[in-house]
Amino acid sequence: MDGVHAPMSRNTAKSKRTRQHILAVALPIFARGGYSGASVRKIAGAAEVNVATLAYHFVDKDGLYDTVIERLYEELAEGLNGLDIMAFTQVRQVVVWAWDFAGDHRDHIRLLIRHSLDHEERPRVLVDRWSDSFFMFGETIVLRFRPDWSRAECRMLTLSLQHLMARFAIEEPAQLDNILGGVEDLDAVVVDFFVSFIQRELGMTS
Repeated sequence: MDGVHAPMSRNTAKSKRTRQHILAVALPIFARGGYSGASVRKIAGAAEVNVATLAYHFVDKDGLYDTVIERLYEELAEGLNGLDIMAFTQVRQVVVWAWDFAGDHRDHIRLLIRHSLDHEERPRVLVDRWSDSFFMFGETIVLRFRPDWSRAECRMLTLSLQHLMARFAIEEPAQLDNILGGVEDLDAVVVDFFVSFIQRELGMTS
């Protein structure tokens, strides 16, 4: 109709690019300052969009924050969906994949740790949507090596490894290398540590 314009679809290529750009800019801002240390205006300015554009895509700060957090688990789910769990015949294969993923998502991990410290709980959006599926995956992996373990044992090991690997991952590589006293191949040393740790926990001899 004359004088009436249909609203821009969120599914257009340009709209998708804008949305992804805002998420990419918002992530390190939230990771450094947490929820309270970031403002809609600050994020919009850094993304070089106006506040109305940000609101169009995410409604408000809560919506943006939840989407940034969820994106980590969406990417994790995408990665897990591409894996053949039955092909995991060695602990090292699992560790290499997990360490690579952690290294590619340091800001996300920093944000989740900061959220837990600031709010004394995991983000509700993760608990409601992602937590159980994540632990079910961990349980499936552990049972491949220890079919005699209970669900609680599988999940406690999964949770322990999640926190331990996250602590390693949030260190900048140069700082972690310095902490370890200087090593020739940092990634290989970390992977070897986790492989040995998991094998001990699983009661495996090699």
